[in-house]
Amino acid sequence: MKSYTKNLMLNSKSVLRFAFLVCGMLFLSYQDASASHIVGGDLTYRCIGQVPGGNIYEIRLVVRRDCFLGDTLAQFDDPASVGFFDGVTHQLLTFLDGGQLLMDYNEDDTLNETLVSDCSVVSGDVCVHTTVYLDTITLPFRATGYTMSYLRCCRNESLTNVLNPDDTGMTLIAELSAQAQLECNSSPRFGAYPPIYTCVNKEFNVMHSAFDLEGDSLVYSLCTPYAGGTRSDNRPQPPPPPPYDNIVFRPPYSLANLMGGVPLTINPATGQLIGTPNTVGQFVIGVCVSAYKDGVLTGMTRRDFQVNVRMCRDVPVANFTAPALDCEDRTVTFDNQSILSDEFLWVFDYPDTTYTSTAFEPTFTFPANGFYDVALFVRDSNHFCIDSIIHRIGAFDSQLVADFTYGVSSCTDEGIVLNVFDQSSGADPDFPICNWTWSLTVDGNVFGSTDQNPVFEFDIDQTATALLTLVITSCNGCTAMKAETFPLQEIVIFLNPDADSICRGDTVQLILNGTDGLDFTWSPTEFIDLTDPFNPLVFPDSSITYFVTVTDGLCEVDTSIHVGVQQLPSLAFEYETDCRSLVVEFDNNSVGGDLFHWDFGVTTSTTDTTRLENPTFTYPIAGEYIVTLSSRDGCDVSVTKEITANAIAETLEDTTINCFHESVPLNPDFNPNYTYVWSPAEFLNFPNIGNPLATVEDDTEFCVTISQASLPGCEIEECIDVIVPDEFEVTAGGDITSCKLELITLTAISAGDVEFTWVDITGQTVIDTGSTIMVMPDSTTSYIVIATDSLDCSKRDTVTVNRPPPTFIVEAFSDTTYCNIQVITLIGES
Repeated sequence: MKSYTKNLMLNSKSVLRFAFLVCGMLFLSYQDASASHIVGGDLTYRCIGQVPGGNIYEIRLVVRRDCFLGDTLAQFDDPASVGFFDGVTHQLLTFLDGGQLLMDYNEDDTLNETLVSDCSVVSGDVCVHTTVYLDTITLPFRATGYTMSYLRCCRNESLTNVLNPDDTGMTLIAELSAQAQLECNSSPRFGAYPPIYTCVNKEFNVMHSAFDLEGDSLVYSLCTPYAGGTRSDNRPQPPPPPPYDNIVFRPPYSLANLMGGVPLTINPATGQLIGTPNTVGQFVIGVCVSAYKDGVLTGMTRRDFQVNVRMCRDVPVANFTAPALDCEDRTVTFDNQSILSDEFLWVFDYPDTTYTSTAFEPTFTFPANGFYDVALFVRDSNHFCIDSIIHRIGAFDSQLVADFTYGVSSCTDEGIVLNVFDQSSGADPDFPICNWTWSLTVDGNVFGSTDQNPVFEFDIDQTATALLTLVITSCNGCTAMKAETFPLQEIVIFLNPDADSICRGDTVQLILNGTDGLDFTWSPTEFIDLTDPFNPLVFPDSSITYFVTVTDGLCEVDTSIHVGVQQLPSLAFEYETDCRSLVVEFDNNSVGGDLFHWDFGVTTSTTDTTRLENPTFTYPIAGEYIVTLSSRDGCDVSVTKEITANAIAETLEDTTINCFHESVPLNPDFNPNYTYVWSPAEFLNFPNIGNPLATVEDDTEFCVTISQASLPGCEIEECIDVIVPDEFEVTAGGDITSCKLELITLTAISAGDVEFTWVDITGQTVIDTGSTIMVMPDSTTSYIVIATDSLDCSKRDTVTVNRPPPTFIVEAFSDTTYCNIQVITLIGES
């Protein structure tokens, strides 16, 4: 929904004392003695259409100036120049005429806002002269975006919160991003300007809201106005490029202290301005509104305006209520709630005074569909003070009609899928439908959606009644509604699983839960009995798939069922065994059939296969077994065969090492139930036992043939290599005697390619590795060096370090006497 439909009433209750120049209300004319200049404005754009390569935009420039003593440097431009710059490089874009859009001045669209100081005790009147420039332009797509600007001089020299205001101009800008171009997005636009007149030490409370045509989220903030043209260059055409300087606040004023007193603040969500000024003067204020779509900034509008703070007395208070939106006949009755008021002037399209009334509570029919700012001006009987209030009223003769159609695309036990299609009509072209609010009630559950054409997915208990409601809202806030109830049901078809496998000549039922409450359409129609189409019987002579469409008039379900017709297969199989294991491989040689069942002759030892699979089974022990192969295709046929499963389980190590020509066993883990025949026999102590000893001088391969008397015809052969490494010696050197406590080097020597390990005399504690180690025993100690080659053969040697006990005599010098306290050194000799 567009934002201006969310703010249907501009309730900017003012505390200003207005004098109005129409309908017989007279006021005294007074003019400020100070010069008058530019007092504010804003620059916005509206995307009105897309063209190949770009978009068409309406550019809207609002300029406000002081209409008393108008300075020649601050007249309305004719034409006004809006410059176009690259959004990143700020380069002037020359594809336009001089990089600028020249907009003609339309004096007929120029309005005055005049405030007379009837209620003031200090200072005089204020008049603001406002004009609106409108033009269109076609902009090609620019990935770096556009910056538009308008510069002008000069501001009122009477400004209280700006340094050198008469030489400080005004800059209005609008930024158009690449994303905004792609989406034909428009900048946010403020509503009516705040009142230009307020009272000192009274709360200034104004709803300064904006609207966005695309319904983007709006965030408001106070911002420092830009400076602009100077007296020496009062209306540059084209404008200079960005960036632009901020105005310089006169101390102690700043963005946090714009008017003095209670600081002026703005509600970031609503745009409500609140503050209490404590100083009479003239103040410039800047307000920014930023538009966001899905958290991404799409545009920002800056507004620059002045507020005049005057001394005021208690005055009449204007107030009224009225429907914020009328969608029936554009006729609105107003409830006047003003106090201390005797005379009334209603302006129904403020500031246009074409339609007015002086009645206390008028009823007015607005001339055309649209939003109107309705102003009420009141005055007391003494004609001393005037008050006013403005409300925004929407008046429409709505032709909006809510309508929809629906269909069910899925209605099985997996859930209902309801597709809904909006058919609403009658929306005003200027205010299309912005919101669709759907409500679906089924089985006590309520589902909602804001999509234009929603899809609802839900479950029901077989049958239910649905209530579907649509409320549509156009961008002006008008609504229309439609509600409709209709039945829903699940269409669940239970197909007969037995139909997938029948024997030729059999008849089978296709559906298990057929009912005549639904419409069934079958194809093909061969070999089918459709006497009851919701429960047909079929008798095909070959495999076939039947298709059926089932409908209840709202939902349609398509499904199919395969009828597998099995011929009687010719079953046969072969098998292969291996004397090394009890694993038997079976080969299915059957002709015909697709699915098979194997019974391997051992309890619980069965499996199912297809034609492409040949099973393998491992039997627990050797023996004879009865194996049966059956057809799994639903037809009774099988074949049985007796098989024999044999196995000799024996595996030798690949190699064994014979260190230093020792005798080594060849098969320590032999099976006493097997028969062994080893070769070559001449190096073995017994060649016909399970674990003979081999004695060889060189590397030799021994092979053995293994058999078992209970498994005639089965024998296996295993081989083992006996590796005889080269012999080597190791020495740790002779024993060593040392009388002093000192490091002693021990060195091991070996002719082989070995690694050395030094251990203590127990052989359990490793001291060090390497051929050389350093030791310093404090008593006689023996050390063992172990030399190990790459085949893990080892030899060792021992060396002893003798440590005899020391014998010595210590003598001291003769006694010595000292009288004073001092350090004495005693020296002994051995």
